Amino acid sequence: MSSVLAVFITCILFICGDTLPKWFTSDVTLQNMLTPMIPLIGIGNILMIFGMVSWSLVGAQGRFKLATSVSAIMTFCVTVPLAAIFCIVKRYDLQALVASVVIGYSTTGLILAYVLLTSDWEHISRTIRDYNEAEDISLSDDSDDESSSSSSSSSEGLSLEKDVHGIDDESGVSLEKEKAPQSPQRIIVLPTDTT
Repeated sequence: MSSVLAVFITCILFICGDTLPKWFTSDVTLQNMLTPMIPLIGIGNILMIFGMVSWSLVGAQGRFKLATSVSAIMTFCVTVPLAAIFCIVKRYDLQALVASVVIGYSTTGLILAYVLLTSDWEHISRTIRDYNEAEDISLSDDSDDESSSSSSSSSEGLSLEKDVHGIDDESGVSLEKEKAPQSPQRIIVLPTDTT
């Protein structure tokens, strides 16, 4: 779905391509520099979204460290060296700089897609199910404790209830703001990558 959305947004970018630089600057020189970048930016948009979705899915497996490491390594080992070679050594223009960013994103997306395709999904699923079962048992124990304490306190007198809830006995006005009931939060912890 994200790739379809990326293609759709890129199509809009291509449709508005000739007028887009005019929205950013009134300088004709800058407009002439930005206009040939639109096709490269469109391709980079598709690859960037693919890489970002892959990063999120690897992170959802509990391997944020791996996903972030791959992104950082590709930035420092692919994007920055290519940009330096293209701009400083070869003396290419802005298109080479944009191309190096696109190549870096595509390499990151490719490696993260490989990590996704070679993941042990059965093990990850089993770990999440085991954790959720253990968490359900823990939550049901907590709710049993809360219900027993609330039933014992409701059997006490009205004056104690007013005092506990912060209501002034003389004026009947609440001394503190009402608090919304808090529902238990479920936190899913996934195994981290040991490699």
